[in-house]
Amino acid sequence: MPMKKIRITLTNQSLAKLASLVASGSLLASNVFTVTAGIRDNLRDNRRQRIKSGLQAGAEIAASLAALARVISETLARHNGTGS
Repeated sequence: MPMKKIRITLTNQSLAKLASLVASGSLLASNVFTVTAGIRDNLRDNRRQRIKSGLQAGAEIAASLAALARVISETLARHNGTGS
């Protein structure tokens, strides 16, 4: 297949439009990256917060159960006459 020649004429106006198009594309790409990273970080932070809340609730339940067990032990000891 024979090579075909293409002739392109560049004017100052066409170069300015091309530069503007490249700059706009670059800005769009960086904005897409920034928004995507923000969404990803937000989802990660939400997941981390849910895990943290669950762990805090578990610790509070464990502390409550320990306090309840201590009260029951002290009450049983008092009723059995062994003292606390």
